[in-house]
Amino acid sequence: MAPAPSKIEIIAVNDRAIRNAKRRRQSLTERLRARAQGGEGIGTSPSPADTGTQTELEFEFEPGELERAIHARIVEKCGRRTYWENWANDIARIAQTHITRIETIVRNPANRKERRAFQTFVEELRDDFNPAITENEVIEMLAQHLITQPVFEALFEGYSFTDNNPVSQGMRETLNLLNGHHLGKEADTLQGFYASVKMRAEGIDNVAGKQRIVVELYDKFFRNAFPRVTERLGIVYTPVEVVDFILHSIDHLLRQEFGQTLGNPGVHILDPFVGTGTFITRLLQSDLITPEELPYKYRHEIHANEIVLLAYYIAAINIEMAYHEQMGDEYEPFPGICLTDTFQMYESDDLISEILVDNSNRRTQQKELKDIRVIMGNPPYSAGQRSENDNNDNIEYPLLDQRIRTTYAERSEATLSKALYDSYIRAIRWGSDRLGKGGIIGFVTNAGWIEGNAMDGLRKYLAEEFSSIYNERVYQMPRIFPNAEAGNVVICLTGLGESRGFSTLIASVIPNFHFIAGSQCFPRYLYDEDGNNRRDAITDQGLAHFQTAYPGETIPRTTSSTTSTASCIPRTTAPATPITSPRNSPASRR
Repeated sequence: MAPAPSKIEIIAVNDRAIRNAKRRRQSLTERLRARAQGGEGIGTSPSPADTGTQTELEFEFEPGELERAIHARIVEKCGRRTYWENWANDIARIAQTHITRIETIVRNPANRKERRAFQTFVEELRDDFNPAITENEVIEMLAQHLITQPVFEALFEGYSFTDNNPVSQGMRETLNLLNGHHLGKEADTLQGFYASVKMRAEGIDNVAGKQRIVVELYDKFFRNAFPRVTERLGIVYTPVEVVDFILHSIDHLLRQEFGQTLGNPGVHILDPFVGTGTFITRLLQSDLITPEELPYKYRHEIHANEIVLLAYYIAAINIEMAYHEQMGDEYEPFPGICLTDTFQMYESDDLISEILVDNSNRRTQQKELKDIRVIMGNPPYSAGQRSENDNNDNIEYPLLDQRIRTTYAERSEATLSKALYDSYIRAIRWGSDRLGKGGIIGFVTNAGWIEGNAMDGLRKYLAEEFSSIYNERVYQMPRIFPNAEAGNVVICLTGLGESRGFSTLIASVIPNFHFIAGSQCFPRYLYDEDGNNRRDAITDQGLAHFQTAYPGETIPRTTSSTTSTASCIPRTTAPATPITSPRNSPASRR
């Protein structure tokens, strides 16, 4: 009988394998944790780990250890790759089929019970999110839940995430009334995919392996199924290196300015735009909070908000997995995360809590906090729709926007102020108003506020509101294609969530928005903003380094059909930085 596909049996280990095992490199999880614990920040110098010295560990294999390591690597390199790619291509059609079927059910006058349940759910979401949320957006959320619930059940067999998550419970209660209309019929087409997820998840009991699956799911789902949601809400990945820098900078400033640490009692930490949970996950892994402090902090003083349903689910999972790995106790749901529109929270009082009861209670508890010490994260960047035909404009927030008018706009000498209502500027205003007596904001932001004419009032006001402002402006090419005449070549490297471990596209254009959000792109040439003064992005030192690494190859600066290797040099040495790695600006107020 053939062995089960999810099982791996080690039938022999020779002496050489044992010797190699004793000198094995740190696992991916250990390396990431070490980087999080020893990461750089404001007031710190590069750690010895960054000098190129490799730490070697000696240990004996524990029972099952080698099998677990192999399983984790299989997630990255093996599995039914073709099927996952096919699923990514089909998901938009399947999601739209779900949406159409739900619309048919809830808009049929004969379905009174179903319509009443749906309307109740819509009203509660408007109370928890924003009064402007539409029925179509609610239907989209239900469709997302229908598709992803079986995935989470497959990933976390033995711990029913969907049974313990308050939002998932509310979704299920509403969908149960619709299931009599054979709502799940279309899901049958995804049974092979769900089985594939389950097979890939079986035997993986570490955070690194499961998070690879989760990230791939998130990336494939959103880029293909709901591209306009991605654009309107500014959904992007935050590079781990940026996250670690901000966390360690916040810790340094908290000690310097307030004489506190992130683990001290009373230091409330909020990520108002948690995305898939990278900031809080890295915080839990960083040892900036001691093991003795972590349980209380996790249960009472770490808070997170997310507006996108699937991102909310994945953030909760990632945070819970990271905590479980750190503490080793029973799997414990994260009580500090809310599905909500952060900007809307203080626009009105909560009035309805019939379906999403626990989620509404969490919102209320967070709003009652009077002294949030740390606000961190990666706010969305979105100033509005690209075309009036998109019907995809940003939502208005009357009270928050009024605060911007009476502060940043009032102090501005610019005639146009639309840029002040970009989401990341709203985030700065919102966060500044939440700090209470004093605290720290650590955000990844667009660089427009540093020099933009419309941002002069913002700069003036920040200088008055905060005692210190630290801006780590990472060098980034002003423009890749400053105008139609300025030729360039872009080297695009696959990022998180891609179906292949590594691939490179060298092109004269950026082919689509996915490459901006899901990959790292480097320019062959650098230009000034006016399109003049073209400079080579490949330095002499970088070229020499690359030529040394490949002594048998002829590698010039100028690429040709036979020597294209030099195009990859910017990845290792060039002054250019990834498009997806914006600027960050921790600020402290006392």
